[in-house]
Amino acid sequence: WLMRNDILPLFPCQEFPLRCFISSRLHDRRISCTPNGDILTSDERQDGEEWLIIGCADDTFRLQSRVHGKFLLSDVNGQICTSDCIPNDQGQWKLIKKSPDIFSFLIYTTCGKNQRQLSCEGDGVNTILMQEQDQWYQYSNPSYFWDIELLSGELCFLSSPGQDRRLSCHPWSGRLSMSSNWKGWEVWRFIEAGNDHVRISNWTHQKKFLCSDSDGTVWTSNNHLGSWEMWKVERAPNGYNGVVLKSVSHGRFLKAAVNGSPVSTSPTFDGFSTTWHTDAGHRQSFYISSVCQGKRIGSSESQVYITSNRKAKEVWEIKQQSDGSVSLHSKAHGKNLGSGPDGSLYVTEELGEGEKWELTKITKEGILCVGLKSIQHDRYLCCDTDGQVSTILSDEDMSSSIVAWSLDPYLPETMSGGKMRNLAIGGSVAALSIVAAPFAVMGAVSALGFGAGGIASGSIAAGWMSAEAIASGGMIAAGGTVATLQSIGAAGLGIAGTSAALGAGATFGATALGISAAVPSNGPSSKDVAVDNSGGMKVSDKRPFCNWRNWEY
Repeated sequence: WLMRNDILPLFPCQEFPLRCFISSRLHDRRISCTPNGDILTSDERQDGEEWLIIGCADDTFRLQSRVHGKFLLSDVNGQICTSDCIPNDQGQWKLIKKSPDIFSFLIYTTCGKNQRQLSCEGDGVNTILMQEQDQWYQYSNPSYFWDIELLSGELCFLSSPGQDRRLSCHPWSGRLSMSSNWKGWEVWRFIEAGNDHVRISNWTHQKKFLCSDSDGTVWTSNNHLGSWEMWKVERAPNGYNGVVLKSVSHGRFLKAAVNGSPVSTSPTFDGFSTTWHTDAGHRQSFYISSVCQGKRIGSSESQVYITSNRKAKEVWEIKQQSDGSVSLHSKAHGKNLGSGPDGSLYVTEELGEGEKWELTKITKEGILCVGLKSIQHDRYLCCDTDGQVSTILSDEDMSSSIVAWSLDPYLPETMSGGKMRNLAIGGSVAALSIVAAPFAVMGAVSALGFGAGGIASGSIAAGWMSAEAIASGGMIAAGGTVATLQSIGAAGLGIAGTSAALGAGATFGATALGISAAVPSNGPSSKDVAVDNSGGMKVSDKRPFCNWRNWEY
């Protein structure tokens, strides 16, 4: 399910839904949406050109402007327009991968009896009728091809184990340094770029990308399309415990700042200074929220309670023990959650049998959520309809929502230099201005539509199913995202904001576009997965990045 008993549980911190630019291959212009919903093409890469890929019940998806919230539609006559509401079949699209280029697709709609293909005509966008006899022309005509440029990815800290410091991006200038902090400036976004390569941007400064030259200089750049911004992440050699980040262009290794030297690259592997740890952006810390009440478990120094708050006292770190159980460790008090034989809950600094839990699957209305079972007493954590929190015996109805929980990732505080500057001018910094994430934080995969009865119609899970169909030319491994999630269930989450940091046991995002193989975080290596590499795509099992400890050398 979410873990194996012999391996640490890993919940990757993945942004969702997919954010992207959609560019005409022929014209190198992006589909753009104006505030009033007009569709045109632009040579810019700004907010108006960002789109979200949101799934439908079948193998189709919707395209929604991230900044304006409008859905892209095509009518039966081929006219392109937008809607503020969730559209009917006029807003459902499919993709066909017919090019050896990783990101190139045909985009078409099945509105009406005929299929219509999205086409770029200079400054405008329309759809044309797809004719079976013209397939060769369609697949060779560059005006019909669209490049999908991903903007979302997996969020990780980049830590140098030799000095227990993290790569940090200065909030004002974007300058690189090493920091002892675990804040938003130390979180980096790993964006799939195809062929096992990634681009790495700072989470707080989303337009600052890690860049290096042939002389070893490293800095952050606003350009993300150049080859100097491409990196490959591999297991560290020679028995070193970590990974290396190698420049694709120069073959040099990212090197931590040591003894006053700047962050740089080294032409050869240089031990600890070129070894890194990529740990999940939430550091396995979560709000544990009741599906029944929508409230969270919190604790004081001596008591356990349920609350609607989202404060430090409600944050729990999931730690696996050597026997395969997990402990729920309060980030605020350093104490562990325990259950008594009578169903009472307590917190203690001790870690005995009463403080050990098992993560299980709980079905609520066909959707799989998280259950937390006290191993010693065989009792499930529950929040009843009166809002009382306790544990109940496992022989009671486990399909009830009172024992269903979601794990909502807790991310570090962050604020860009520009926002700090504006607040300073205003004279004060309000607590609410320190945001948890530029694109919000989300809860569990249960709400995405992966259920015991199948994938829910109209859900995001259905969108992943459609997105995997993008690579139906054999680009998705047998252990792919949709198959993995539907089989493992996943922890119920809820989405807040335009994007979300997703905690679950599989690789998402670019995987749905067939850019890399999707395997569970504790899943098989590539030699265990049936993969068809036709079309020139290289599939990697070195995902998610926070799972590096389980990668093969």
